[in-house]
Amino acid sequence: CCGRYCIDRSSRCRVVGVVERDLMEPRFHRDKIRVWTGDGLDDVIIDPLDYCSEAGILYRVPAGGTTDGLSVPRIVQNIIPASGNSSWMAGVLHDSAYRNQLLRFDGLAFVPALLNRAEADSLILGAMKAQGVGFIRRWTIYSALRAFGGKAWDGNRSAAGILRNQLRSV
Repeated sequence: CCGRYCIDRSSRCRVVGVVERDLMEPRFHRDKIRVWTGDGLDDVIIDPLDYCSEAGILYRVPAGGTTDGLSVPRIVQNIIPASGNSSWMAGVLHDSAYRNQLLRFDGLAFVPALLNRAEADSLILGAMKAQGVGFIRRWTIYSALRAFGGKAWDGNRSAAGILRNQLRSV
């Protein structure tokens, strides 16, 4: 649980108005999510995915958000598969942050998280750790994101800006 509401009472934290950070346990609040693949490129999230970060912030990947899982170059997919592995949900969380779809709980409601690129990359690092992804693998993925994720970040931000401008003109 995070914030004011406890999503899963089996976690170690107590909710007393203010989050007691020393009792937080970073984790996803479900083991699986359902997705729909319509265009063969991106999956559409059917079930919202909640994640409590190490900092005690509750994030939500909303239903209707999109993901391509882990964007892993083909040359290394036999070492780090793009889907169906322990880091896939962390990849969904990261895609949501990069695509500006990620929400955070502010104590009353879910609002846009509006993370910068470094925060989004750090979020996947913590999420992979919470999923039990090994140290070398998670740091390899994180380092690749920091080195090569700029193009995806810029492209997603441009697409989000174009969509916002289109919606304003309607």
